[in-house]
Amino acid sequence: MYCERCGGELNEGDRFCPKCGTMTEKGVEEKARYPVVMRGVLDEWGSPQRYWVEDRKEFSGPVTTDEMFFAAHSFNGPVKVSGWDKNEYSIELMIEAGGYMEEEARANLEALKVEFKDEVQEGKQRLALGFDYPHLHRMPYRIETEVRLPKSILVDLDIGSRNGGISIKDLKGGILVSETKNGGITLSNLPYRTVQCATSNGRLDLRKVDCESVEIRTSNGRITLDEVSAETLEGKTSNGEIEGTLKSRDSRLKTSNGHIGLSLPCEESGKYYLSTSNGSIRLEVPDLPRVGYDLDLSTSMSTVRVDLDDLEYSRHRRTRKTARTAGFDDRETQVVIDAHTSMGGIRVKPARHLP
Repeated sequence: MYCERCGGELNEGDRFCPKCGTMTEKGVEEKARYPVVMRGVLDEWGSPQRYWVEDRKEFSGPVTTDEMFFAAHSFNGPVKVSGWDKNEYSIELMIEAGGYMEEEARANLEALKVEFKDEVQEGKQRLALGFDYPHLHRMPYRIETEVRLPKSILVDLDIGSRNGGISIKDLKGGILVSETKNGGITLSNLPYRTVQCATSNGRLDLRKVDCESVEIRTSNGRITLDEVSAETLEGKTSNGEIEGTLKSRDSRLKTSNGHIGLSLPCEESGKYYLSTSNGSIRLEVPDLPRVGYDLDLSTSMSTVRVDLDDLEYSRHRRTRKTARTAGFDDRETQVVIDAHTSMGGIRVKPARHLP
């Protein structure tokens, strides 16, 4: 008898091929379990990678311009990008390749090619990191990427990953684009003009992000906004909550199967459009003389409660309330809140600790 995968000779009674580890017909019939393997790692087909080999690569150099563009697209591992005080860049890669045999693992490692470019175009230094690899039925690789760039210059970013999270912090620039699948995205301390983030099966965390425009979307993950300020913000998720502190002139947030809980400092006039299903909406806002509110709040299966003073109601039902602060047009700060949900309640309450 011979193995269907590698052609190795099998002995009677073998549940696994002694050469490549593939389960035999007898193993299938007896519902055999794979033996303990190094790190217990399975490939995407559920078969064990018995051997793993590791390699490390580094790229570094001086930064010679006041603006930079950095692009990196990776897979099967995290990508971390951060700013530092040095006027140079540093890229560190930790690459692991697996195989059923040690020879196969080393061959897979050699087959993976790292592509890196450093060039100056139109007065902007451009760095590009990518990978070329064979199109195998399985992907026996893990790659960890850590990048450090000068935080004293403007850095535009295009960061992508697959089956790995993305973390970006302590940089400033014009455009930040970040996209991954099966991983979360964390952004912190980033004054940028435009931010666009997208992921699936992962959460989005924005902390101390100050932008003109923010567009974020995910599925099967929550969105957290911690001290986020944006002229315009659009966020969408499903099967996840939206929470945090937000300042915006025009924001639109939508989720399903998750609640929305926000603190709105309302330091400037703004419009907030909020929508969810199968979840509640909870808002904390300042109840101060300088702030006026224009509210349109509704739910289909619960109650709407507003704990603010000086409101004049045009609708005052259990499931729907529309109201304006008396003298709304004369208030220094004018805030519009349009919030709707089903299968959940809505509450707007004063937060005394907000300015």
